Amino acid sequence: MEVPEKSYLLPIILFSISAALIVLALIQKNSNFMDVRTIIKKHLSVFIGSPLQFIVLFVVPLFLAIASVQIKPVNENIINNLNVVLAILISMFFAMLSILSAFPIKLDKKKDEKAKIVSTDKVYDRVLGETFNSIMFECIQSILVLICSCSILFFGYYEKGAFLNIISTILYYLFFVLVLNIFVIIKRMMALFVHLQRTE
Repeated sequence: MEVPEKSYLLPIILFSISAALIVLALIQKNSNFMDVRTIIKKHLSVFIGSPLQFIVLFVVPLFLAIASVQIKPVNENIINNLNVVLAILISMFFAMLSILSAFPIKLDKKKDEKAKIVSTDKVYDRVLGETFNSIMFECIQSILVLICSCSILFFGYYEKGAFLNIISTILYYLFFVLVLNIFVIIKRMMALFVHLQRTE
């Protein structure tokens, strides 16, 4: 790996230490800061029994990230555009959370019987919880990508080399995972709306 100029060594060390401490705080069990570990674990548990979906959502982004880096590593223009997209996505995710909070926690059993739906409360509750958790996962992803992109923007280090390629790969990978996982949220939101319509 090419070593950056000496003027960048101290900031890189400080950013690395800060990132390590933040990660340790996030993955800690029963953390009062944010139980990110549980959110990630619950989100990944959705793909148990669906290896193809897991590969598409978490392995394919790595291939896309490597290909993107070979075409064009990140630069100031890409970072600025990425930050704008992230701001829009974060607003969208929090809007989705507000929409989900308006959903009924429990469905009326009489309505279920009238619509000839048997034992749908459990399925509805499970999908509602998984959808909420998936959106939380996306919020975490968005914040991580935003931190990475802002850090690169503050550094202003865009000289081609192994260091920039590694940073670009991480940033591209997180972004592609973020975007592809939106399909999971769309599918579950659609299932919730359809289920509510059937029970009206």
